[in-house]
Amino acid sequence: MYLFKTSGKTFDSVILNEKHAFLTKPKDWYVGELVLVSKNKVDCSKNEKQIQYVMKIVDIRPLRQGESERYWPGTEGRWRYLVICEDARRIKQPFNL
Repeated sequence: MYLFKTSGKTFDSVILNEKHAFLTKPKDWYVGELVLVSKNKVDCSKNEKQIQYVMKIVDIRPLRQGESERYWPGTEGRWRYLVICEDARRIKQPFNL
């Protein structure tokens, strides 16, 4: 199981599009593995928990031209790899690590 940390600015898009981007290629990550999606603590409201969703990895590949901008406006060139997921589900009892 893996953990995606994401800012409050990108959190909704990560869940909606079931994608997350990284500067370097994640190592030892495999198709079918589960991922916990965590909002950065500083971006959580007072009683909001960080870990709210779980997804499953489908693919890891280089980002295509304009792809980052489509999912996270203002981020073109910031990341180089895209992790594509499926089956995003809200956790019944969100939690913090």
